[in-house]
Amino acid sequence: PLIPSKPRPGFSRAGMSILRNALPSPGLVVLTFVVIGTCRAFNQRNARGGCR
Repeated sequence: PLIPSKPRPGFSRAGMSILRNALPSPGLVVLTFVVIGTCRAFNQRNARGGCR
């Protein structure tokens, strides 16, 4: 079961603004998605305490 994490409206707004500003540049869009994916994976590890 997935543990719901507290929403971060500030991070979401910043992410959306970055995506909107990066729309004209495909490279920035890809980079943004990679950064967001890495942050999500890192946050999931921290939520689990880093132990299996």
